[in-house]
Amino acid sequence: MEDDKQFLGILSELAEKKGYKVLSVNNGEEGIKLAERYKPDAILLDIGLPDISGWMVADKLKSMEVTMNIPIHVISGRDDMVSVERKKNLVEWIKKPANLKEIDNLFNNIEVNIPKKLKKLLIIDENSEEVNSIYNNLSEKGFEVTLLDNGLHAYNLMKTEKYDCLILDLKLKDMTGIEFLEKLEKENSINFPILIHTKEDITQDYEAKLKKYVDNIIIKGRRSVDRLIDEASLFFNNVDLKLEDKKIQDIKYNHELESSLINKKVLIIDDDMRNVFSLSSALQEKGISVIVGRNGAEGIEKLHENLDIDLIIMDVMMPEMDGYTAMKKIRKEPKLQNIPIIAVTAKAMKDDRQKCIEAGANDYLTKPIEIDRLISLLRVWLYK
Repeated sequence: MEDDKQFLGILSELAEKKGYKVLSVNNGEEGIKLAERYKPDAILLDIGLPDISGWMVADKLKSMEVTMNIPIHVISGRDDMVSVERKKNLVEWIKKPANLKEIDNLFNNIEVNIPKKLKKLLIIDENSEEVNSIYNNLSEKGFEVTLLDNGLHAYNLMKTEKYDCLILDLKLKDMTGIEFLEKLEKENSINFPILIHTKEDITQDYEAKLKKYVDNIIIKGRRSVDRLIDEASLFFNNVDLKLEDKKIQDIKYNHELESSLINKKVLIIDDDMRNVFSLSSALQEKGISVIVGRNGAEGIEKLHENLDIDLIIMDVMMPEMDGYTAMKKIRKEPKLQNIPIIAVTAKAMKDDRQKCIEAGANDYLTKPIEIDRLISLLRVWLYK
C-alpha cells in the first residue's frame, strides 16, 4: 500500500524479482479489502496514504481474524513517534528515502517471517518401478508426494486434499489420462500445474486436446525422469509460474497487458514441445494469440493459412526442414518478406547470429530463452 507511484513501481519490480507475487494499491481502504480477500504473506505499508492513515490500516488489519497474523512492514517518510502498542503490530519500520540495501534486507525479513509449507505433489501412474524413482527423488527435494495408480481413487482423494502439482500417465488402471482430465474439468478441479509423463504415442490432434489441460508433455525414455523432476521443481521455484489463486493472476497480468502486444498473433516454429509449451504460456498471458508449427515445412504451411501473423519465433535446429531453410523460403515470398522473425538456437556459436540474419531473421535468441528478454524483443518488433 503506497501512494508514490514511482516508489510503488520500484517496490513491485524488486518484489517480483525476489519471486513474490504482487498486489499493489495506492490507498488504505482498497488495501484492507485486498488483504482480507487474498490473505497475502506480507504487507508493505506507507503511513501517509491519501484516504486514511496507515496506522488506521494496521489497526484494522490486526483487529480482523483473517488478517491479524499477516506481518506488516512499514516504509514511510513520516516521523511519527511509534508507540509501544503500535510497534507490536509491525515487523519493522524503514524511513524514506530507503536505499536498495535496506529494501533488500526488508525482503529477506519477509522471507524469514513467511511460514514454509511443504509442496504437495500427486503422481498417478500404473508403473510402480518408474514412479518409485520419481517419488524418492522428489521426496529428497522436500516435496510431500502421494502415489496412486487408479484414476477414480485419485479423483475422490482430490475432493478433500489440495495439491500443488499433478504428474499424470495417460494410461491408468481404470481409465485413460484424458478421461481423468475431462472428469476433473467437469468439477472445475483443474487449478494447479499438470505434467504428462507417458509412453503413449501422441498424435497432433491428441496433443492439441491435451494442451487444453496440461503444462507440459514428457515422453518416457532415457533421462525422462530427470527432465520430469526438473520440470516439477521449476513449478515451485520459477517467478512466472501459474499462481495458485487464478484471480490474483488475472489482476497481475491485466496490469501488464500492453497495447503493443494485445491481440497480436505469433507463429512458433519449433519441434521441442517443452519449449513450445513454456513460450505459448508466457505469450498467451500477455494477450498474444499463438499458432504452432512443429518443423519448418509445417510452419510455412501455417503461415500461408494465417496471413495475419505478426511475428515468427523460429527454432533453427529442426527435423525435415531446419530454421535456416525455412527462413530463406519465407523471405523469397513477397507477401511474407516483412514479417519479423526471431531466430532461436540451442548453441551460442560465434557465427550463429550472422547465419540467422543472412537467412532472413530480424533478431536472435539462444536457449534457454529468457522470457523477459523475449518479451522485450516482441515489444520492439511488434510496435507500430
